[in-house]
Amino acid sequence: MSDFHAISPLDGRYRQKLAHLSDYFSEFALMRSRVQVELRYLLVLDAAGLFAPLNHAEKQAIERQLDQFTDEDYRQIKEIESRINHDVKACEMFLRETLGLRQPNMIHFGLTSEDVNNLAYTLLLKEYLEREQLPQLRSLLEQLATLAESWCAVPFPARTHGQMASPTTGGKEMAVYINRLLRVYRFLRAFRFRGKLNGATGNFSALVAAFPQYDWIEFSRQFLQSLDLEYNPATTQIEDHDTWGAYFAIVRQLNNILLDFDRDMWLYLTLGYLVMEADAGAVGSSTMPHKVNPINFENSEGNLQISVALLNGITDKLGNSRLQRDLSDSTVERNKGV
Repeated sequence: MSDFHAISPLDGRYRQKLAHLSDYFSEFALMRSRVQVELRYLLVLDAAGLFAPLNHAEKQAIERQLDQFTDEDYRQIKEIESRINHDVKACEMFLRETLGLRQPNMIHFGLTSEDVNNLAYTLLLKEYLEREQLPQLRSLLEQLATLAESWCAVPFPARTHGQMASPTTGGKEMAVYINRLLRVYRFLRAFRFRGKLNGATGNFSALVAAFPQYDWIEFSRQFLQSLDLEYNPATTQIEDHDTWGAYFAIVRQLNNILLDFDRDMWLYLTLGYLVMEADAGAVGSSTMPHKVNPINFENSEGNLQISVALLNGITDKLGNSRLQRDLSDSTVERNKGV
């Protein structure tokens, strides 16, 4: 589908700026992450010594699949899913066909779909935070620090209640936002996601039935630690999503600070305290070409408001699930990237 047939502006107007985020929020990325969770679990299960050990060729096949997930792999999984109408089971069946293990029942052994899903989604969020969000926020802080330093002695009009007040400096006003954003940056950098791996109702039932003497709680804890995730010791069929809610709350706080920044910059431009330069060849108005409009601040404001509204809705929904679970959270989870 070409950009100009896209339903969402994320895949149309903004595609050039956002296309790389498909590595974290696309259906392809989710399938890749599910396969990686299944394979990592398979290797840890093998190391537990409960089954006859994987041979060298089998381990090599697993490592190859871990290192490379292709478009053709994705198409094969989606073709299987179209026949059986189950996405996680399609991943399992794909791995059974691809790996050709002597003991194929080791794949997905004792797990429920949510064991795979909660880890797959969480690892994608963790990667997005570390590879995209934190570096981007750090870059913004560095740019603001440059402005704060260069404007530290520049007198700047101040307003309270919209009226003229005692003056400030341009550097100090940038420092206000540095201070606020730096706190959020530190929260995000220290943030730890949680995960669960405990079966269909959170009791390790299938695993215990197969190997009753084995310490599955410790197995689960160590597996999650190997993924750099905190262990959630008591859940229903689904991980409770409270850690996602905590993360989204920090992101919502970040968005609100940036909203405040956008609006202040817009007002400074309106009052003439700051001046914008037009890009070469850019037109500010269809009828007033001499204008330079603060469209980046305005677009940022609108998009941040949409993000805050979606994060509120997603957090409210994911914090609730009927009894052991219902599927209403699934469609919401797929919209995190929006």
